[in-house]
Amino acid sequence: MRRSGLVLVILSITTTAFAACASDSAGESVGEAAAAPSATSAVVPTFTRVTVTPVPIDTPVPTSTPEPVVSKITDEQLADPIFPDWLDPELNDEQPEDEVVFEGWREFLTNTVMEYVDPSGATQSVNFCDDGVVFNTDGTVNSEVTWGATRTASMSSRQWGKIAMTATFLLGENQGRTFTFFVVSREDGKVMQTGWGPPVEMKITRSTTCLEMFPPDNSEAAVHMTGDAEVETIREFPSSIDPASVTEQPTDEAILAGWTAYVTDGLVYPEGYPQWGQHFCADGSFWWPTSDAETFESGESVWEVKRNPAISSSEWQTVRVGFLDLSREDGMTVRKRERESTVMHVTTSQLCLDRIG
Repeated sequence: MRRSGLVLVILSITTTAFAACASDSAGESVGEAAAAPSATSAVVPTFTRVTVTPVPIDTPVPTSTPEPVVSKITDEQLADPIFPDWLDPELNDEQPEDEVVFEGWREFLTNTVMEYVDPSGATQSVNFCDDGVVFNTDGTVNSEVTWGATRTASMSSRQWGKIAMTATFLLGENQGRTFTFFVVSREDGKVMQTGWGPPVEMKITRSTTCLEMFPPDNSEAAVHMTGDAEVETIREFPSSIDPASVTEQPTDEAILAGWTAYVTDGLVYPEGYPQWGQHFCADGSFWWPTSDAETFESGESVWEVKRNPAISSSEWQTVRVGFLDLSREDGMTVRKRERESTVMHVTTSQLCLDRIG
């Protein structure tokens, strides 16, 4: 209370003094026409309370727009495989040629997980990926074999609804030899495993492991790297082993050595999609992108350039690099597949260079 009273007294004195000064100034400005007011007639100050309402200032808070997460695999490509009617002997009276049957089974089973029963009665699973790549039950790549679908010598050609899932050795003392994983057949609208014990219906689903390692070339969801994407200069293929440049077939040693030099510390990718390429480093490791295309993983295997026993020796321009069958066609590097070929490019791999550094 004392402090408030003191403030009012000071404020009153100050206001009175201000009013007196203002009055003197006014008298001087109008001249002799106005008489100076007496001390007793001084104007009593009045106060007007002014209420100020604060107005909030709407300051926008900066926010970052998240980049859309784009999957390289569509729902359609993730769908489980459907057995083709034309390949079902119970739906067709006319038997296709053997190679057509084998190709049909290979296409049906490519990039799938198959559950089977081994001779001990235990249930196992195996991934049959594109390019003949086999993923073991523990998720590691079996770099020693490539898978196939064919008919064994003991199987009758009249039973065209039955085939053998095979594995061909790529290296070692058994190189070129083939053994049978298991026998499968189409019966009563189901795929059955036969060969040992009673027939068992097989569970066949799409393999995301395969699709992540070998993204479909026609994936509409894949991000096409153009414009701002920084890609190293495409490497020149060695002319000494290019069918378009030589008149005689080079030796196997020269072919393998030339391809090795061409891809070492290189990024091998489908044309237009460097983010889905594979890196082949000088230390023998090779790396492929995970589903987000931002990180990479590597298997325990060591890559090398070799011949694929499943490909005719007359196709000397075709070799197997890691899990890719690469070839030279019309002056271009292509990835060979049973159904199509894809143009590939090779550039220097920054991932490999960083590992060296």
